[in-house]
Amino acid sequence: MPLPRQVPFLDVFGSLEAVVCTTHFPPRIEENGETVDVLASGKKLTLLAKALPSLRLLLSGRPVPLDRAVSVVGSEAVEVAEILVKDELCAVLTSRVVLGLHRSRHERRLLTGALDLGVTSVRHERQLPRFPLAHRPGADGRRSSAQAHGLHEGVGYFPGRERAEHSLDPVRLYEAVEHAVRDLGREPGLVFLRNPEQSLGDASAHGRDTLAQACAALDDATSKGLSGAWGMASWDPSPLVGLVDPTTPKPSVLMARAGLLVGTRTLEAAEALAAAWDLDRSRLWGMSPFGGNTGNSVWGRIDPRVFLQGGDGFSRAQAAFRASYCLPGVGTMAVGTDDPAHLGELLDSLAAEPNERTIHEYRALLRERSTGQPT
Repeated sequence: MPLPRQVPFLDVFGSLEAVVCTTHFPPRIEENGETVDVLASGKKLTLLAKALPSLRLLLSGRPVPLDRAVSVVGSEAVEVAEILVKDELCAVLTSRVVLGLHRSRHERRLLTGALDLGVTSVRHERQLPRFPLAHRPGADGRRSSAQAHGLHEGVGYFPGRERAEHSLDPVRLYEAVEHAVRDLGREPGLVFLRNPEQSLGDASAHGRDTLAQACAALDDATSKGLSGAWGMASWDPSPLVGLVDPTTPKPSVLMARAGLLVGTRTLEAAEALAAAWDLDRSRLWGMSPFGGNTGNSVWGRIDPRVFLQGGDGFSRAQAAFRASYCLPGVGTMAVGTDDPAHLGELLDSLAAEPNERTIHEYRALLRERSTGQPT
């Protein structure tokens, strides 16, 4: 049985942030005086004895953020992690892909499959059923797959008489975060204010105040330890651009639709909103890269591989996914799937290089044809 597919780690994506051991059996560590040997998967690595504390931590089988590793065992943990990733005893844990469970089933198979692939963030919505394994240890005493993931919550929609209703009432938003903490048995790593444009009109002073108060509620919840951070997720960010000023609380992350099916107005609005908050590419995230359906007939009529350099080795779905990171320029993508194999194929596409010239020409073409275009 082959090892799980590992996420390609490229320097252009930034520094190594976290790793997890991916060998089928625990590596054997043998101390030999001034050196230490690591035996696993038919390989033998020899390192200096000072690497021993780092090896024990990094090869534990649990996800290990490198900043925590450095605080526990010292700065050599980073160099040891790079060696283990290069020799494929560990895999990089990527923050470039978030597993969205808005439409996906809450199955342990999917969560553990995502974890094997290095995807450690899960975007989850308040209206959906809770994870049955969210805070129970596994049979072997280790954390469940849901616990190993960083959970992202979304607030803004509330139960109504006939259907869900949207609200930016700061009291309701704060209470929704409190409820999420109680339901999960832990604070979520990130809470998104979902689609604030649903409760806002034009760019008036009232709209600016309403948005600022909603943002302040999540900012307050985060400062009191109810979440690790807060962000904003907007399906149509266009109405929000004129509502943000220097006094508006700043989210850690802005998420908007991304990909080849997104119109120029939404693309430019997402970029403008990120600029207004001074959010760099790593804090601008994308969602719905396939427009909600990889089976849409449009993917049979176009070949997204033209947006890659040497894209012949990739499928159309892989090319569309990789190109979505440039439309707009985002650092992380939220994608939903019920199939770990499909998720693995998408992760493989991150090794592809976008054709920046083609993407630039495509953006120019979108702008030229934007009159009357839907978002």
